[in-house]
Amino acid sequence: MQDSDCTGEHLYQLVQTYAGLGEHQTGTPVDQATLAWFATELGKRGARVDKVPYQFERYVANCRLLADAAAVEALPLYYEAVGQVHSSRLHLAELACDANLNAPQLDEVGARARMSGADAAILATSGGGGRLVALNRAPVLGSGFPTVLVPGSALQRLRQAAVHLELDARLEPRASATVIGHLGQGDAAPPVVVATPLSGWFRCAGERGTGIAIALQLAKELAERWPVMVVGTTGHELHYLGLRRFLAAHALHPSAVIFLGASLATTTLGPESGSTFASSRQGPQLLGKDWRNASRGSWPLRASLSGRIQHSGWEKGRNGSA
Repeated sequence: MQDSDCTGEHLYQLVQTYAGLGEHQTGTPVDQATLAWFATELGKRGARVDKVPYQFERYVANCRLLADAAAVEALPLYYEAVGQVHSSRLHLAELACDANLNAPQLDEVGARARMSGADAAILATSGGGGRLVALNRAPVLGSGFPTVLVPGSALQRLRQAAVHLELDARLEPRASATVIGHLGQGDAAPPVVVATPLSGWFRCAGERGTGIAIALQLAKELAERWPVMVVGTTGHELHYLGLRRFLAAHALHPSAVIFLGASLATTTLGPESGSTFASSRQGPQLLGKDWRNASRGSWPLRASLSGRIQHSGWEKGRNGSA
């Protein structure tokens, strides 16, 4: 294995490239570019690469929120409603997010908004350091009541301003894919599956990029001794849409599954919990550290594989989550 600092720098370059592609929402041109990039990176490591495409209905929206005629950062609550809204009759409320950046009170807050007599809801997300928190959504239509998310830090400003919303939302047929890479020898043996999501709401350097970088390196190392299948899925922000589609159509019988989830090798961004990023100063060091942890953690896995044990546990990396 390379020196840890060198490995950290190399992995961080992958994170930078991933983030530089743009916002990684499924079914967009950036999504297609990301699939091509990930397939290329697998090929560089000697993988035989396949893509498993799927179709879905993507939520497409043009959204503009004004406070005293000045633009405010805003993101529609995807799939909640389609159609057009041009109104200043808006219900403004706070939406609390937990440490995992979920919003357990969304249904309750949404119900109050629908009973308010307003034309749409503006929900300020708290719990993300005052920043905008995008919520993962199933790709099915919701209540039909237009709802828009804004940063928690904008709440006081919006309460004191004349607020106006322009929203035009619709569903469009789109395509994405799951990228599969086969590495190592012995295709007849059950593979070790290394899985990681490729998509998300924003540029996702810390949330997605760090896990992708470690997955590529880990797969390469494991493939020196075992057959490895790398599974890179999209639709993660759409309740794991790509993974669900892939598993519905493909029966897998792996020796072990290693899932590298969210925010590996990240550091806290704001005073509130939940906001993380891969910093240019600390990112390489953290990636090197997490890679060493993953390498050490793989020894029990290697022993179990060598002993022909069919099911091996695997702990997700520090700060890892689905």
